[in-house]
Amino acid sequence: MKKKWIAILLSFIFSGLGQIYAGSLIRGIVFAVLSVIAMICSQSVSAVFSLVFLAIWGYGMIDAAQKVTKANLAVNSR
Repeated sequence: MKKKWIAILLSFIFSGLGQIYAGSLIRGIVFAVLSVIAMICSQSVSAVFSLVFLAIWGYGMIDAAQKVTKANLAVNSR
């Protein structure tokens, strides 16, 4: 059984880590790449990308918690 709070904490530290912890490697890599791109764009292109980064970061924490719930349900149903 994986813990939701660990997934949320990992995603809080760096976007994508919570998804990787939950078992979604590709999804975690996508979140990490998108957040890095948004962070770079917010510094070099426009400050609007800061909002994009915050949206990815916030949604990443919610998504990681949902992925842990689904992973735990899959384990319990076996």
